[in-house]
Amino acid sequence: MGVSHAICGAKTRDGGPCKNPPMAGQRRCRMHGGSIPAARRAGERRIAEVEAAKHVAAFGGRLDVSPAEALLELVQVKATEVAYWEQRVAESGDPAQAIGEGGYATPLLMLHKTQDQLASYSAAAIKGGADQAMVQFATMQAGWILPMLYNAIELGRADPDSDPAEIARHIFETARPITH
Repeated sequence: MGVSHAICGAKTRDGGPCKNPPMAGQRRCRMHGGSIPAARRAGERRIAEVEAAKHVAAFGGRLDVSPAEALLELVQVKATEVAYWEQRVAESGDPAQAIGEGGYATPLLMLHKTQDQLASYSAAAIKGGADQAMVQFATMQAGWILPMLYNAIELGRADPDSDPAEIARHIFETARPITH
């Protein structure tokens, strides 16, 4: 049994189906509308969505939302990790002297690793159809999330019997974005 390949399938002048292969991301060949600008854009969008879905699966993102949304969420989470490691490096003073187990500057290495991952996630999100401004906004949100988490931890330690609504109100009132 042979391997079936996609064909254009448009009706030709003689009434039979066109046997040309469709253009990349298209359903039709160049002779039957696959080369018009709107069809090319749609094909590029389909290819980008498939690539984004592959990135979401590889990066461990959510599958119940669009690939672009899942990649934006991954960008936001990774940006929060970068903010955390930036803070740890800043707290350690001289990064060259912050040597941990095995002789490595663990916070600095983790910062570089998460920065590389953030760059990969951001590039994948943009290629996957997410607007560049949305990627930048998701990155900026990390500066707001980390201080709120620290406030929640400190308030929980200070008074474990406090009302959760009161803690939430206090967190949002006192949160200040981290500026780089």
